[in-house]
Amino acid sequence: LLIVNHLALDTVSLRILLPDLAETYEELAAGREAALDPVPTSFRHWARELAEQAGSEDRLTEVAQWVDFLQGPDPLLTTEPVNPERDLQNTMRETSAHIPMAITSELLTSVPTAFHAGIDDVLLAGLTAAVAEWRDGQSVGAGSAILVDVEGHGRVPLSDADDLSRTVGWFTSS
Repeated sequence: LLIVNHLALDTVSLRILLPDLAETYEELAAGREAALDPVPTSFRHWARELAEQAGSEDRLTEVAQWVDFLQGPDPLLTTEPVNPERDLQNTMRETSAHIPMAITSELLTSVPTAFHAGIDDVLLAGLTAAVAEWRDGQSVGAGSAILVDVEGHGRVPLSDADDLSRTVGWFTSS
């Protein structure tokens, strides 16, 4: 039985930890000493590097822009605020679209490469374009911003020297 608080371990870490545990168990059960592959970049090293970057001049110059962007209420997605009496699950409409494999393949490979971006960036750009098209003709107030809360696995190397492929820890970012 292994119990680990979710604050200490994310689901990506399980993909690293479970094979290591299985290998260790097999080695010990066979009477051999267990020797796991080394961890190239420790979580501690990564966290310290992240703290250094957070206090860097580049990041600090962004603070005013982010504070300004997040001032005031969240922008409405439509011309009307959410109505808890009307906007219920049973009044929801669902639309599905099937995207051909060739287009999906391009979206997952060529498009991010062409724009030096990740797939998350491509998907957020698609969401932005879809909302803009859907809003066309609607008056939604000042600006056309939407606020999207995105959570990621957070395993972003902070330098070329970082290798997080065997690092276990809570990296989740939002």
